[in-house]
Amino acid sequence: MTMTIRDYVEIMIPMVRLLLREEKENPQTFKKTQLWYIYRQYFYGFAEFVERDRLFLVSENAQKEYGKRRLELNLDIPKDLVHMNWEHQLQFDKGRKVFNLDHVYTGGMFRDAVKKLDEKENLNVESITELVQENYRMAWILKEEEKQLPRSNRGVNLQNALEFYAKNGITIMPKIN
Repeated sequence: MTMTIRDYVEIMIPMVRLLLREEKENPQTFKKTQLWYIYRQYFYGFAEFVERDRLFLVSENAQKEYGKRRLELNLDIPKDLVHMNWEHQLQFDKGRKVFNLDHVYTGGMFRDAVKKLDEKENLNVESITELVQENYRMAWILKEEEKQLPRSNRGVNLQNALEFYAKNGITIMPKIN
């Protein structure tokens, strides 16, 4: 059997409900629990369930730097950075010093959206699956560009987050087929 996003979300929902109850009952300490840590880490697993051609985005500056390194180092790797993932990074960025694979739609944005779904009594497998499929994206950017991104709220959805990037001088390339 292969795990699906529905399987992954079904496991998550009871944990979320417990944490939301804990937040109401113990607002000062709920973030100190192991369950809070697990919930935060759970977000990163969604990358396994978003179609690869939709998952990765690339900034113009990151693509230019990647192309330059690919040629200078004579690397036999895809010409477009969008086809690379975190595991490939050491092939073109020894020590992970130049590139960052950033969560455009952040874990905080996701947790806020899940909380709102719960408040609307719409916390279910379908609503979370839709939320993830529509918003969960990662972008290759330069570490230099990452410094331009304040750790403030990027909005409530992917479109808001992309506008946040643009406002902070990061141009995301159109998707390549």
